[in-house]
Amino acid sequence: MSRLPRTYDQPVKLTPKQANIYVWGFQPEARFRDAVCGRRFGKTFLGKAEMRRAARLAAEWGVSVEDEIWYGAPTFKQAKRVFWRRLKQAIPEAWRAARPNETECSITLKSGHIMRVVGLDNYDNLRGSGLFFVLVDEWADCPWAAWEEVLRPMLSTCQYTIPQTGESRKGGHALRIGTPKGFNHCYDTYRDGQPGGELDKLKGQFDGLDIEAVKGLLAKAGQDEETKLIAEGKLDEVISRRTERLRTDLDKQVKAANERADKAEAFAAKYSDIGLWCGPSRCGYQPGSEPAST
Repeated sequence: MSRLPRTYDQPVKLTPKQANIYVWGFQPEARFRDAVCGRRFGKTFLGKAEMRRAARLAAEWGVSVEDEIWYGAPTFKQAKRVFWRRLKQAIPEAWRAARPNETECSITLKSGHIMRVVGLDNYDNLRGSGLFFVLVDEWADCPWAAWEEVLRPMLSTCQYTIPQTGESRKGGHALRIGTPKGFNHCYDTYRDGQPGGELDKLKGQFDGLDIEAVKGLLAKAGQDEETKLIAEGKLDEVISRRTERLRTDLDKQVKAANERADKAEAFAAKYSDIGLWCGPSRCGYQPGSEPAST
């Protein structure tokens, strides 16, 4: 797969806070980044730099052309209005294989990769391709199911090798940007990435284990046990077990929702006017050293 041609277009200039988010992109310890930002933070300009870099790295790292690059917003109409024009500005003509598709809001690169602007409200219609990078805008207003059921599984199938080091990596990358809106999934994913958050706890408990494999074995064991009960004619016991699982899950969801609601006003007031970044605790960024994206 050939690299994209060199371009002399002006790079997107970033503020120090935007650069603080940008410098952690596409690193194995920061595959999923969350930026909780106030109004007028410059999320769109940061998005232009991120999408341009994703296009370049997809070609340089030999990412499969089946793994696309997306910008997503709560609705397609909003995504097109906010970012489609800016995406065309961010991608140099020298990188494009053809004219942008104005109907689908997509750009095909000379490397074969496809960049799209999509709406996450009808997320079931997005299934099919893989993903190398997705930028989710207005994360607090997007449905959690779009991430959990569609975007994350699509990212998990991406595989590539860094030519400079020969390192093989698995899994695409994501940047979720949003403005606080109570204690919903935007707050949850922000907290997960903080030092001592849920991700750090899980790493400490399950270091060295393949979590997905363990989950698969547990699910298979449960299915085998239910199959045995059904064969023995104990349908009532199977129904009772499933009902109890559903009740337990519902209780957990209600408890979590109540806890988030108790803290919503304080969080929104605290972060309404500033931009924050959620990611690994050791950034190494110093003001004045921000990069100019290429």
